[in-house]
Amino acid sequence: MKPIHLFIVFFLLTFTSEVAAQNNFVSSQIGKQLAEYELNQTLLKERVGNVVNTKFNLLKNSKTAIAVAEPLLFATYGEKTIVDQRPYEVHQVEDYWVILGKSAREAAGSEKGYFLIILNKFDSRVFRMDYLRR
Repeated sequence: MKPIHLFIVFFLLTFTSEVAAQNNFVSSQIGKQLAEYELNQTLLKERVGNVVNTKFNLLKNSKTAIAVAEPLLFATYGEKTIVDQRPYEVHQVEDYWVILGKSAREAAGSEKGYFLIILNKFDSRVFRMDYLRR
């Protein structure tokens, strides 16, 4: 890392830790500029050492897959709707985690629905998120 980058990171950590303690959220012009810089470097693929690739499994187990999926499902379908479908069915199929609400077993021939979310186990990308009625 270049010295200027180290200075910026040190400054941000020092300056923002006090503000974060007071606000629980930090937003600053310098922070935004650093975020934009890092995003652009990543999009240009000039950064090295990125752990997100096809050789490193980010979602190593069903517990981690659920921890990634639940906030997305809660925000989209409502926490009660999703929690009511516990215990979930979780299956690792090839390079994906397929998570289904328990109503999937009960939905055949009824009006009940169930959620479905499919996550890539290497980078946690959402390949599909849906609420199905069968």
